[in-house]
Amino acid sequence: MSNRFVIDETSWKFDSLTVEQCNTALEGLLDQIELATQHQHQVHYSEELFSQAVWQNKSICDLLACDSQFRLSPEVNERIWPIINRLTMWQDLHLPQPACEDIHCAGGIEKAASLAWAVTQTSANAADAVAGLILDVPMPTRRSKGMHHITLAGSSKSVPIWLVGTADSYQNFFRWIITETSQNPADMAALARSAFAHLDFIEGAFAGIKDMEKPYRTLVADLVKHLAALSDHGPRIFTDTSWQDVPQHFGQFGVVLSLESGNTKKNSGAKKERTRQHNGKEYVFWWHTKLERHQNRIHFSPDDVKSKGSILIGIFCLHLTT
Repeated sequence: MSNRFVIDETSWKFDSLTVEQCNTALEGLLDQIELATQHQHQVHYSEELFSQAVWQNKSICDLLACDSQFRLSPEVNERIWPIINRLTMWQDLHLPQPACEDIHCAGGIEKAASLAWAVTQTSANAADAVAGLILDVPMPTRRSKGMHHITLAGSSKSVPIWLVGTADSYQNFFRWIITETSQNPADMAALARSAFAHLDFIEGAFAGIKDMEKPYRTLVADLVKHLAALSDHGPRIFTDTSWQDVPQHFGQFGVVLSLESGNTKKNSGAKKERTRQHNGKEYVFWWHTKLERHQNRIHFSPDDVKSKGSILIGIFCLHLTT
């Protein structure tokens, strides 16, 4: 498991929020923690998380007490402790500790111990980048979700740190890691589940990238672009649109795709080339996106969109028989 996330305790400031907004934000954060752990990513927190004041002079422990004036929901109370108790404090890890706990992030210097720790890990190796998990609350927020350039106080080195508060920012963090740091198809395969929520992949499919024209590092940005479009928009487009109109809908996302011609479908060799087994079912991957007009294809099947809400990626290749 990788050390991918740390809870940003400085986002836990409730004075300007309603109880309902806090409940919603905490439920969302717990969802992100559970998703990360399901994907085999480690989530950590600071020893300060439960001692700091989050509302007036009250800690989160105070707010979860039955007699609290700012009463959080029974659902949050029931979920938070079992989830947090499975996590590890980053202070207990045998990893480099931040030289200081003050950071500079678009607005001056402030104490943010966990983000300082994330900066320390990410600056050591971008491939092991750590993102901050924040409460996604209405404006004004301390920091918005997405990528921020953060500097440790006393340092001149700015480090890109992702702040994750929702499912889309979670995926975008992993898409960034793949695009910026992955070195081969195996690296992409290891993170694909986290980066593309509405895609499934045939086992071993990523190995086909090696058969594409151009080196992996040259292709990776376009691969992520195409997979992201299929994941983010594919289920909706293939459900709500006549399939003959699908290509023009993907055009707005800069992705060219097509369905094989009738002649190709009649070719038994072409059909065999595009056929794979997945979970005991046979799929023929007639649809494909085109990284380039004449080569480099991602073959996929939308057959399960209505039943599963996902698209199945079957083949990465240079070109198949037409």
